[in-house]
Amino acid sequence: MNTENILKLADAIEAGDSSPQGLGFDMSTFRDNCGTTACIAGWNMFLFEPKTWAKGHSSNSEYNKAGQEHLGIDLAQCDELFLPLTELKYEDITPADAATVLRNLAQTGRVEWPQD
Repeated sequence: MNTENILKLADAIEAGDSSPQGLGFDMSTFRDNCGTTACIAGWNMFLFEPKTWAKGHSSNSEYNKAGQEHLGIDLAQCDELFLPLTELKYEDITPADAATVLRNLAQTGRVEWPQD
């Protein structure tokens, strides 16, 4: 597990982005068509694979591969982090929620989403 990158991702999502693209957070989309919002998987790609991000759409397997590579987590953890089974609607997950889950992952090695 790459704790440093997980915490960097948490900080970036929580702080928002000051790049020219002005990337926002939206857990309901990997990356929207205009590249202005992204979920945790999209933010991971944006931070650690900017050339791939700049090309546009990527497949689920590319997002999972980037998660495994840059966050040092396995495929099951990628699925839990990027496509959580939670009672929360994806569009209701805030940047603070995502950052909390990421910080908990860095500390405990577990992906634990709130259930309501």
